[in-house]
Amino acid sequence: MARYAALSAGRDELRARLEGEIAVVRDRYATTLDRQESELSTLSAQLKKFAQGRKTEFKPAPSGDGRSYEHAGVALGFRQSPGRVEIRKEDEAIDWLRDYRSGEFVRIVHQADREKLLAALREGADSRLVETLAAHGIRFEQKDKFFVEVANEK
Repeated sequence: MARYAALSAGRDELRARLEGEIAVVRDRYATTLDRQESELSTLSAQLKKFAQGRKTEFKPAPSGDGRSYEHAGVALGFRQSPGRVEIRKEDEAIDWLRDYRSGEFVRIVHQADREKLLAALREGADSRLVETLAAHGIRFEQKDKFFVEVANEK
């Protein structure tokens, strides 16, 4: 156990040194990367504005998922999102959808109430209930998970 604690402390020290060295390297490149990110963001905004003004000129992409233009190793364009349904007043819409077209656009989801089952199956549970649920593949399970911790890591 002493060996485990020593290895753990050594590993933590090595990780701390590593993170320190990584921070130094990160700082060395930070200014250049920030400048490049800023310029890329500006150029992207300019290209987007340019493209939005000429949207009809973009040809369909080979994959069929949008319209694009390639030049100088850069592709820009428009991709269609898969689309989604927006429902502004969910409760009201569901009430209406229940009656519309025989509820074709409403689904009912049934789920086991795991919290209630857990409470019913805990220690001191009614043995007939436990047997009945077990016959249908429902049982209480609790496993031990092994761990090793150095005292100061808790």
